[in-house]
Amino acid sequence: MVGVSSSTHAMAEKISWYCALFMAAMLVLSSCESSEGEFMRVHEMQPRHIANNAVR
Repeated sequence: MVGVSSSTHAMAEKISWYCALFMAAMLVLSSCESSEGEFMRVHEMQPRHIANNAVR
């Protein structure tokens, strides 16, 4: 009976680890996505001549 409890605990720990990795990946992706959105907003707010010079 101890083996069953131990294997259940190990499986729960493994699932918890994968959930933590998934949440960390989602946090990183969310951070990257919001950074791109902020960059686009700043780029849109610049006057045309500044934005055009940055492209060259």
